[in-house]
Amino acid sequence: MYVYQNKKQQLLHYIHLYLSKNLRMNYVLVGIKNKLYSDELLSKQQFQSIIKFLEREPIFRNWNRKRIFTYFKPLIEINNNTITIRRQYEPNDLTPFFS
Repeated sequence: MYVYQNKKQQLLHYIHLYLSKNLRMNYVLVGIKNKLYSDELLSKQQFQSIIKFLEREPIFRNWNRKRIFTYFKPLIEINNNTITIRRQYEPNDLTPFFS
């Protein structure tokens, strides 16, 4: 839990820094900030939108994007699409509902 909170605070620090610069993507940054404050996970797309800024920070300057992504992985929702797996022997009809 401590690792999650530490990385969350670190990312919030950078988000506040970027918000103070009045970038064109303030709406995206505010959405990310709100998600982090409400302890929700970020989507991959949200994180991809800020990774270009993170890689310029001094602590991450010698890191590649994959390593930065792995570092912040506890804050990112990896599989946001759920796939329903059907069994092969299930019939594809409405028979159970008419019984």
